[in-house]
Amino acid sequence: MHPLTLAALRRVLPAMAALATAGRDRDARARARDEARSKVEITALVADPRMREETGHESRPVSEQVAGCYRLGDFPALWAIEGLGLRLEARALAGGDGERGAWLTSAPLPASSLPMLHAGVGLALARAALARARSRRRAAVEAAARWFVERCRARGRDGYVGASLESLGLVARFFHGRRMVEALATTDALARADARAWLWHGAGRALYFAPRNGLPARGGATWSIGQCLREADGDVAAARELLAGNLWAIALVNARHPRVLEGILTRSGELLSEPEAAARGVASALTVRRRTTPRWPGLAALRDHAPVTAEARVRWELVIGAPARAAIDAPLDDLRIESLFRCGALDEHGARASEAPGQRDAARGRSDPDR
Repeated sequence: MHPLTLAALRRVLPAMAALATAGRDRDARARARDEARSKVEITALVADPRMREETGHESRPVSEQVAGCYRLGDFPALWAIEGLGLRLEARALAGGDGERGAWLTSAPLPASSLPMLHAGVGLALARAALARARSRRRAAVEAAARWFVERCRARGRDGYVGASLESLGLVARFFHGRRMVEALATTDALARADARAWLWHGAGRALYFAPRNGLPARGGATWSIGQCLREADGDVAAARELLAGNLWAIALVNARHPRVLEGILTRSGELLSEPEAAARGVASALTVRRRTTPRWPGLAALRDHAPVTAEARVRWELVIGAPARAAIDAPLDDLRIESLFRCGALDEHGARASEAPGQRDAARGRSDPDR
């Protein structure tokens, strides 16, 4: 993303958040401001080409560049690592798609960096694949999907490839729209790779970052959650993946601000028709966070946060509290990281959030006005 575009976002998104919450109380305005600022910060960490100045020039060993990401601090490191994977893979593709493409499998890298490096690689490969499609004609989309799957498998390490595959849905939905995601979902290449779940999960992530999400009339994260259900169009499996991906993004972006997450849940009660999928998305996201930055204290803060009202506490426990405990307690040694980038595979590592009696009904109940 061009630095001037990012500079404009830094000005526009907080202003739009202020407009959306005009007339509400101070807490609501603060939540909207914090969410907008987090989105802009994370977009810059992933997409700003100037980040190479912060993490080290690309001529340096990849391990040193990863270390540069971690020097930024625990919270930004996760996103900076994703951006590093994007830049390094884009550079490899621009260099002729030759031996440079082996950087991810050949370089000595800390295991903590591998999930988001693979996600970043997937971003670069998805951009290149969809640039090849140039249309939604079946043959073109099929060829693009086949090229993407082959490159993800060739580039990635065992157990991590799904983290790259999921990025196709994000890039397709964000840059090419809903119809491109639907076209990709019908391809034989994704069916053979059992990758449709990753595609929908990535599309759910994209909906949270969609430009319309920032418009006051759209209702922010509430709009993106509802849009997941609309775009699934009755497909239950797709709806679960879209919602899981959407909550995956919402949780990771706003993990420093429990009050922001609480406000989103309060306004979105009617839309969370699949609370288990939402909880799985949150558990997956927070497990990725723990794997990437295990000493980050924000996970404990999410686990221990206690909303004021009884209804908010029930909803928080279902969608955030129990998943946060699952993420903190999940064994990481035998975990296939790619299972954290889709909903359907979450049982592979046992990070299923518990659901107390009555919690599902409360989550589906009518939402309170934003206080």
